[in-house]
Amino acid sequence: KLKWSDPRLNLAPTVVCNFNQDRNTFMRFKKIVFTLMVIFPALSFAQEIPRDKMVEDFTQLSSIVNDFYRAKPLVEKRTQSNISGQLNSLLKACDTIQTKEEFADLIRMALNVFNDKHTAFANGSTIKMYLSRFPSVANFGGITLSDTLFADYFFNLSNSIMPQMKTGIRSKYINGHYYNVRAFNYQGMSVKAGEEITAINHIPISDYVRQNKFKLFNLAWDENNQQWYSELFWLNKYVIDNEIFILTIGNKDVTLSCNEKVNLTQEIKQFSTSPLVIAFDSILYVRMPIMYNGQWFAEQIISNYNNDIIKIIIDIRGNNGGQDKAWKEVLSSIINEPITIKSHILMNDNEAVKKVLPLYNLEAPQVLNTDTILPSDNNINFKGDIYILQDSETYSAASSLTSIAFQHKNIISVGQPSPYISGRGLTPLIFKLNHSGIVFRMPFTIDLSGEKANPYMNKVEIELQQSIGEYLTKTTINPYDIDFIKNNDTMINYIKKQ
Repeated sequence: KLKWSDPRLNLAPTVVCNFNQDRNTFMRFKKIVFTLMVIFPALSFAQEIPRDKMVEDFTQLSSIVNDFYRAKPLVEKRTQSNISGQLNSLLKACDTIQTKEEFADLIRMALNVFNDKHTAFANGSTIKMYLSRFPSVANFGGITLSDTLFADYFFNLSNSIMPQMKTGIRSKYINGHYYNVRAFNYQGMSVKAGEEITAINHIPISDYVRQNKFKLFNLAWDENNQQWYSELFWLNKYVIDNEIFILTIGNKDVTLSCNEKVNLTQEIKQFSTSPLVIAFDSILYVRMPIMYNGQWFAEQIISNYNNDIIKIIIDIRGNNGGQDKAWKEVLSSIINEPITIKSHILMNDNEAVKKVLPLYNLEAPQVLNTDTILPSDNNINFKGDIYILQDSETYSAASSLTSIAFQHKNIISVGQPSPYISGRGLTPLIFKLNHSGIVFRMPFTIDLSGEKANPYMNKVEIELQQSIGEYLTKTTINPYDIDFIKNNDTMINYIKKQ
């Protein structure tokens, strides 16, 4: 028997549920409870958490950071920040908040400090993945199957703010500037796509983002302009609580209501990408939207290759990662001789990390390694240049592929740098905060293979900045259509001229 008032669930109503110990029954029970939480949120998690428990959880987070987050000094140098100081500042909020929801938002803001997509709330699916593939890592973090209930709630809670902002507007950040990307009319005012947005509530956006960075979503760092940015800078609970906000767009102030959608004056088109391997104009084009199924790509490369091919393009724009194995299989099908990849991956050298090392079959808190990618048995024996296309959305295992270009003359990276520290690493650790039950992931390695040329492993060798006009074109014409790729894609047109 398990009561909803049981401290393991922290739920209010006293309802007795009987269930067998088998996993299927538990999963059905979980779905029922989660459904009820969605329908009756006030009866589920919206309850007070004592200040001392919040402080203990936040202190636990800070300890995890100090023990395991090897990238800390690199992030501080790159973003000109003090992570410990920022966490201490956020800790003071425990004096003014009361509920688990408010505390979860505080933890979300704390994770914003790290400018790392891998440092984030984990949902139920992530927990199941760890339990099935990395059970020892999950066990180290105190994670069990029952944690999926709270993990899904807090993960969805952190993403629930988007529907509360009903305006329907969007922006694009390019090289220090924000642009409106959806033309609209509102209260007699007309705003065109491509007009620059310069202020919110009469505060320059760069200043607003700097002052409110913890509160924002999709926070990123612009290395070239040395500033934080968020393309959703108006999306935060503080703006929503005020209901009204003012954007300075072009030469006019537009007063918007969070509860009212603007009248969009252009059709919103949504385009989806898919894996593709095709030959055209003496180029073999390989589009990898996700870093999986490397063998499929290898087979397509071999079948589509012909002797007229003089350049190969591997397009990983928008690719958020997956497995290094995928791009290794792709390269293996292309290269005519072995290529080496040097890795210099470091961890903190302390007692906490030493307890983690056996989970990864390591003996020391560093990996100095040289991988060798061998040509596959039926490779295409290609001897020309291989171009890797990256954009600001390329991340994780995808950016690992980009980073190796600095080590090989005939592998050339083109596009935009990542706004995050990238490179290769080990599976992130996963932890649960003891009192709130919040589950989050945090990497504990850093890749220093780029040395001085690419210290954050996020650069490209040939940087091609996108203009707002080029971006807007891709919102009206399908950028994944083969005719667009052949004739209108600026990066590919650049490579054709090389």
